[in-house]
Amino acid sequence: MKRLSLISTTLLGVLIMFAFTMTSYGQTVESTIDIPGTISYQGLLTSPNGGAIDDGTYNITVTIYADEKGEEALWQQTYPTLVAGGLFNIYLGTPEHPLPGPDAMNRPLWVGTQVAGSAELRPLTPLTSSPYALNVSDKAITARKLAEGAVTADKVDMNYVSEVRVDGKRVTGKGSVLNLESGKDISLNYDAVTGSVKIESAHTATGTHKGEDGASLQGLNDAWGGQGDQLDPGTHNLVLPAAGDWLGTSNNVIMEIKTWGTTAMRYQTSAAGVTPNVIGGNIANVVVATSVGSVIDGGGSGGFVFNFINGDYDALGGGDNNAIGTAANAYNYSTLGGGQGNSIQNNWATLAGGAVNTVSGAYGTVSGGQSNSVTTTHGTVGGGLINVVNANYGTIGGGDHNLVTALAGTIGGGEDHEVNDIYGTVGGGFANIIAAGAPYGTIAGGTMNTVNNQNGTIGGGNTNTVSGDFGTVSGGGTNTVTAPEGVVAGGTANNVSAAQGSIGGGTANTVTAAQGTIGGGSGNNVNLPQGTIGGGAGNNINGPLGTVGGGFNNHVNQQLGTIGGGQDNLINNMYGSVLGGQNNHINADYGSIGGGHDNIIHPMGVSGTIGGGQINMLDGDHATIGGGMGNNIMPLGLFATIGGGIGNMVDGDRATIGGGEANNIVGPSSFSTIGGGQANLIDVQHGTIAGGEGNNVMAGGMYGSIGGGQVNHVDVQHGTIGGGEANNVIAAGMHGTIGGGQANLVDVQHGTVGGGEVNNVIAGAFHGTIGGGQANLVDAQHGTVGGGEANAITAAPYGTIPGGDNLNVANSYAQTAVGFFNAPRGAVGIRPAPVALTDDPLFMVGNGDWAGGVPVRTNAFEVSYNGHSVIYDVNGSGGATVFPGRPAIKGATYVDNVIYGWADVPATAGGAGTVVVPNDDFGVATIVKGAAVGEYIVTLNVTDPVTGLPVTLLNASITATLVDDPVGSVTCGSITTTRIGTFGANSFKIQTFNLSGGSCLNDELPFMFKVTGRP
Repeated sequence: MKRLSLISTTLLGVLIMFAFTMTSYGQTVESTIDIPGTISYQGLLTSPNGGAIDDGTYNITVTIYADEKGEEALWQQTYPTLVAGGLFNIYLGTPEHPLPGPDAMNRPLWVGTQVAGSAELRPLTPLTSSPYALNVSDKAITARKLAEGAVTADKVDMNYVSEVRVDGKRVTGKGSVLNLESGKDISLNYDAVTGSVKIESAHTATGTHKGEDGASLQGLNDAWGGQGDQLDPGTHNLVLPAAGDWLGTSNNVIMEIKTWGTTAMRYQTSAAGVTPNVIGGNIANVVVATSVGSVIDGGGSGGFVFNFINGDYDALGGGDNNAIGTAANAYNYSTLGGGQGNSIQNNWATLAGGAVNTVSGAYGTVSGGQSNSVTTTHGTVGGGLINVVNANYGTIGGGDHNLVTALAGTIGGGEDHEVNDIYGTVGGGFANIIAAGAPYGTIAGGTMNTVNNQNGTIGGGNTNTVSGDFGTVSGGGTNTVTAPEGVVAGGTANNVSAAQGSIGGGTANTVTAAQGTIGGGSGNNVNLPQGTIGGGAGNNINGPLGTVGGGFNNHVNQQLGTIGGGQDNLINNMYGSVLGGQNNHINADYGSIGGGHDNIIHPMGVSGTIGGGQINMLDGDHATIGGGMGNNIMPLGLFATIGGGIGNMVDGDRATIGGGEANNIVGPSSFSTIGGGQANLIDVQHGTIAGGEGNNVMAGGMYGSIGGGQVNHVDVQHGTIGGGEANNVIAAGMHGTIGGGQANLVDVQHGTVGGGEVNNVIAGAFHGTIGGGQANLVDAQHGTVGGGEANAITAAPYGTIPGGDNLNVANSYAQTAVGFFNAPRGAVGIRPAPVALTDDPLFMVGNGDWAGGVPVRTNAFEVSYNGHSVIYDVNGSGGATVFPGRPAIKGATYVDNVIYGWADVPATAGGAGTVVVPNDDFGVATIVKGAAVGEYIVTLNVTDPVTGLPVTLLNASITATLVDDPVGSVTCGSITTTRIGTFGANSFKIQTFNLSGGSCLNDELPFMFKVTGRP
């Protein structure tokens, strides 16, 4: 079970009862909260590693204790509880299992928790206060339990009050009558039903009165409160008694609201029924009287410094000395947020703030800043200093001394920029210029950049110039684009002077041909169309569509040549390709060199390929050298391949050497292959050597193959050697195979040696096989020796020896021998008399031995062609008595002893105890006659096949069958058997019957039985 931890809990206990009394107009109403009588208990359960436990439903047991140690339990309950993310929530106390009463709960309490039957979590959690409480029982509160000030005058019956005082003066004593009288503006009404006195207003107030909570204000000239008094929206209301009542003036007199005697807000109307103007702030602020619906929220400092509006529906938020319109000109629907000295002189304009900013174009906007100006329709200045928009839809985001003079021009920010043609854009920076005659020009930023033609673009940088239409300089310094659609991405002193030329960066690179491209680097030149240089230094393209990726001093002098990089590489023919390296040369069309140094493709090497390495030479059409050093493909090596290595040579059509050293495919050895190794040689078509050293596929070995090893030879068609040393497939060994090993020989068709040493499949062994081992011999067709030592199959077709030692299969057909030193046909020797087999053995298990340095051959087990099997433990087939044991028996045992015994039993007459000899049997100790006719008592000899110890069968299945005698057939017969163990351990009875006179009688009949079971 997981060990759990309770990280935190929250308990809302039932501890205190809340009650309150509210008195109004002499009436008293008591109310108590409905107590739920439960405790909300929450917590977080974690596992020992600190993470939350798995989500699910757990049984959580909660116990309330009266002490911190958990020795006095007051209450306990178990709850099936859903836990999610480790969190749980339980309500303690149910109608069926309520919490203890107030008397038991009126003390400090602690809570303990058990989860899913685990130990209770400690320490215990103290129970804290709660919004609810249990009702307190009668007489539960005694005088000593009352807190100071708990009992007040309004809670005590007058009979218990010794005297009443008003303003410190005694009015009445204990038990005396207290008489209350009404006075000015106050009425007293006694309610006999409730026994209370209602004190309330007489509904008429004269003089000056301070209102209290809930008071209504009706028909009064002034309403006031003391210093520091506040109007609580929740308890104070200014009430107009009826619909249609209002606060204000009924003529053209301006209504004012003051604070501390100073005007704070004025409401004026130019005529009856029109939207009034609202003027806040200083008394000097002005909305021209003819204006309608305009607003000044505040601001102004008085005298000649004030905010001013002349127009309808304008809004001025505040600030000082701001104006919408002039005394002579009114402008409508404009907005000025604030600031100082700002001016709007057109309709629908917006000026958010700042100082000394001007908007004189309709729909113009200045968001802030200083001394900014918008003079045209829909112009915008976001902020900054002395920015000017003199064109419709022009925009300046901010900055200093920027100027837009053309339609929809844009300056984002920065200093001293100019946009002098339509839709021009300067993002920022310093002193960037979109010149007249450069519509749609763009400069994102940087310093002193210039666009002189349409749609030109400069991303940034310093002193860059675009004079070609649609030209682009992304950045850098002193870069120039003078041709249409030219591009310089960056760098310094780069120049594109041809249409659609492109330079990515670097320094002093030049594109003088159309659509030429230089990615970067230094001093690179593209002088013919569509040439490309990725980078590097001093590289040159002098052929159309040529490419140099990078490097130094590489030259492409023919069309569509490609050099990836490196140094001093040269392409002099069409479509050549050098990936890199140094001083690699291509002098044939379609030639390709991956890298390395001093590799050469000669003129006859059309479409030839050298992957890399050094001093490799190729002069064969479509030939390939992967790499290495000093490898050579000669002119006859069309489509030939050398993967790598040192000093390998191919002079055959489509021949291949994978690598290694000094390997050779000579003469017209077409389609031959050497994978690698050293000094291997192929001198025939379709020969293959995977590797190794000194291996040879000679002139007679067409389609021959050597996997590897050393000094192996194949000199016959389709011969194969997997590896090893000094193995040979020769002369008559067509399709012969040697997997490996040493000094093995195959000299017959389809012969196979898997491996081992000095194994031979020779002339008579057509399709013969030796898997491995040592000094094994197959000299019979389809013979097989799996392995072992000194095993031989001679003149025995289809003979098999899986392995072993000194086994022989000879002068037979399809024999199999296993074990060691077997006695093959012709040397059977002595057999036990009961077996007397006369046919040849099909399967033999040899168990001979060395005796005096001479092999003594004998068999332990034989299976003959007629299906008989013989086991020899003593006097085996070789006549030796090396291994003592029981006499030979027919039959077999299963490893798990599923079949324990069987027998073929003749009909036997005789009295009780007569021994019955079965015709054949297995696992039978004795069979004796019983007392009755046809009664046989069988006892099995059951032993453990591993330990050899006796075993008693507890359960067994016995199958008994009558034998139908062909001489005198049984007209009615049956047989029965008892359970195993009925007549002693491993014993049972069999009874045979025959029909005579219409009923079955006991009779002596031949039968067979089989016993299966387990101990």
